[in-house]
Amino acid sequence: MNKILSKYIPILFVFLSVLFLLYVFYKAEYLHHGSKAYYYKIYYIIGIISLFFSFINFCLNKELKRKTSIIILSTIFSFYLIECFLLISGLGKKEIKTRADMQIRFKKDPNFDTRSRIEIYEDMKIKNRDIVLAVYPKLFLRESNQQFFQLSGISNKKTILCNEGGQYAIYQSDRYGFNNPDKEWDKKQVTFFLVGGSFVGGHCVNQKDTIGGNIRKKIKEGAVLSLGYGNNGPLIKHATLREYMPITNTKKVLWFYTEAEDKNSYNKINKEINNLILQNYLNNKEFSQNLPLKQNDIDAKLKKALQKETLIEQQFHKTNPLLRFIKLTSFRRYTAERVFFASAVPSVDGGLEKIAEIISLSKSFTQKQGAKFYFIYLPNYKRYFDANNNTNDFKNSEKIINIVKNLDIPIIDIYKELFLTLEDPTALHSFRMPGHYNELGYRLVAETILKKIDEYDKLKKE
Repeated sequence: MNKILSKYIPILFVFLSVLFLLYVFYKAEYLHHGSKAYYYKIYYIIGIISLFFSFINFCLNKELKRKTSIIILSTIFSFYLIECFLLISGLGKKEIKTRADMQIRFKKDPNFDTRSRIEIYEDMKIKNRDIVLAVYPKLFLRESNQQFFQLSGISNKKTILCNEGGQYAIYQSDRYGFNNPDKEWDKKQVTFFLVGGSFVGGHCVNQKDTIGGNIRKKIKEGAVLSLGYGNNGPLIKHATLREYMPITNTKKVLWFYTEAEDKNSYNKINKEINNLILQNYLNNKEFSQNLPLKQNDIDAKLKKALQKETLIEQQFHKTNPLLRFIKLTSFRRYTAERVFFASAVPSVDGGLEKIAEIISLSKSFTQKQGAKFYFIYLPNYKRYFDANNNTNDFKNSEKIINIVKNLDIPIIDIYKELFLTLEDPTALHSFRMPGHYNELGYRLVAETILKKIDEYDKLKKE
């Protein structure tokens, strides 16, 4: 036994370290083509450190080798014990199907579609080869050597979005890859031009039930355009406004701001400002990528990206549970990935000041285009799912509101105007679970926005 610990185990450590580094290289450079270097950086570091200490181990005497081997083996054994606990307790479960699993467990609804996005995509592709998954701009924030940074999805395609209410939301994308009826772009006047994130993009309801869809039902004339994708931050919203508003005759811009859902309130703005192309929208008021003229290139780029993402997701779902266990999937998610990626994004000084600058730029650009600018504040669901979070300045809400007031921008605070008036605000979410609004939630938000705009218009006339 002592001979095994002092002679063969150190050799095994070197072999496993080299194998680990080769696997990381394969995942990072072959599967992801370097686009997720930030993610695999920590694993490169772990592999190199492991290899370094494995070689050092050869320089030790037999007794030290034996003791070192025992320590390393004990540590690895402890990691697997923790992995077992996470799996048995359910804490290590990947969130991809959490909502569906909870629905089955508590509602016992046989009509709930429990398929993952990749599963429904593969099923629907049998009948419609042109169907696609929604591809978000955020996926490309860290890519280097980009010729352009797209702000939309694949155009003129049936697009699978998401499922929170029991059935998947599927929409026909417009000519620029957004969630609108394409004919809206042909109208002479755009009454409302919406920019934002997932709530503007209409997660996870059908097109007619989105905020834009509900506003469309209420107005008598003019178009309603919703230009939003999940996890869009302030700079992407500003860029979207700059690229697509000039090709329309817009009367009112609705700029949506959602309370951050991550621990770092400025995580999105940090990622966006560190993108070399998006930086230009801050530093050059005349900058434009002319994206409406590049839709063919955008479609080609996104189709390639979709193929890669599909392959990766297919591999995840087909991965043997035993292999996931061997790879310590749950343990890594709660340790190295959580600790490292919380600080992986370069910090931007003065997050609030940057947000204020971007909102101010958006207002100025809107006014130069001859339109009115409105700021829509959407609350984080954590406010009313956890009473401890329901404070006066949750996620810097009061600071953001005051910034907008100081910029002399009309504010529509959905938290105060709608959610504080409801006895049970969780009813605006599917199955009263955290997530996006259900059909009722989107409708009430749209009605609240129209009501407040009418009030602003009347005050101005007086």
